[in-house]
Amino acid sequence: MSLIVFLNSARSKLDFNDTQLINFTYKLIEYTGRKFTQRKLSSFYDHCDKNQDINKFLVQELINSKIIIHKKEYYCEKEDESVLSDLIFQCELCGESVNNNYHEYEDTYLIRKDLTHLIRKVNLNMESEQYIDSPFMYNLKELVKNKDHIIPFFGAGLSIPLGFPSWSNLLLQLIDYIQPEFQPPYRQYIKDGDLLKALNYLKDHSTLSTEDMVKKKIVEVLIEMSSKTPSTKDNNYNDLYSLRSNFYMTTNYDNSFTELATKLNRLAIPLMGNDISDHQKLHRENRQRVIHLHGNIDKPDTMIVTEDDYNNLYNDQKFQINLQSIMSSKSFLFLGFSFSDEFFEKIYIDVISKIKGIHFLIAPNVEYKDARELAKKTFML
Repeated sequence: MSLIVFLNSARSKLDFNDTQLINFTYKLIEYTGRKFTQRKLSSFYDHCDKNQDINKFLVQELINSKIIIHKKEYYCEKEDESVLSDLIFQCELCGESVNNNYHEYEDTYLIRKDLTHLIRKVNLNMESEQYIDSPFMYNLKELVKNKDHIIPFFGAGLSIPLGFPSWSNLLLQLIDYIQPEFQPPYRQYIKDGDLLKALNYLKDHSTLSTEDMVKKKIVEVLIEMSSKTPSTKDNNYNDLYSLRSNFYMTTNYDNSFTELATKLNRLAIPLMGNDISDHQKLHRENRQRVIHLHGNIDKPDTMIVTEDDYNNLYNDQKFQINLQSIMSSKSFLFLGFSFSDEFFEKIYIDVISKIKGIHFLIAPNVEYKDARELAKKTFML
């Protein structure tokens, strides 16, 4: 990338950082436009408050890095036409010397059309370095390198910006169905992230005394939230869709991702974890599919809401075969899970023990020692 060449070269010769160099480049574009003459460039030098020698040096570095293309623009009186050319002495139109009385020429400069895109990529890298601790940068590079072999596996955290509750907050909304004196253990299970035990406790100690009643209440909450349809901008589902994976795995009940992706390009009908019967057909159809491992609000009977439901699913041979078939030689990218939740750790161990391999997790505020422990279980954070 020519912009990287410019940044590396200029940084090695001047006491400037990348932000200062990019700001200078932006300032040049704003003042001169994408095409400008030597006169305009001289005016830019006069306009800048920095040392002119530094400004001239930086412009020359941009030329050397091929971000700015230096050409000659001729007006040929004989042909009554102008042309941009790399030739210095000879007119491309009439073949005569440009130094005779029939020609006028001046130095002209063109800035690469994709410079803004290049700057945006560099800014993203700079932001990554700002927000990602250096020990994890290698893993990020590995993730980028393997992005074509990734299957996103996302949890409730990705739906929170759309107005949906986290798993913990969803369960806390149901606490009033438990008598006050029996609420402390329920709160503690939720605090510890042991959400399956919290669901079991809810069923055993509340007026929601059956699985169907718990499912019905969860569906009511999520349907009420789902009236806030996701925007096609500024959310992580949009980023996930841009990966163009054939499969997207989720433990979520809601349809936020499917609704968003359908706005952009219609997805195939979502599947439940045990819906798959013809693996060859599934892989050959080459259509993007969302697979709800823990069920979907449109099919309440498929929803996993107790520990027994969970254990039955992950011990089911058909489910294990489906999981292995989807994964093939792929890696999971886990997002939207809380690193400290026992619920997530249980999902991770149960899934990875079935399919093995190296997988990735994006999570905020992870302690290095905790990351090392999880990495021993074939994670890259």
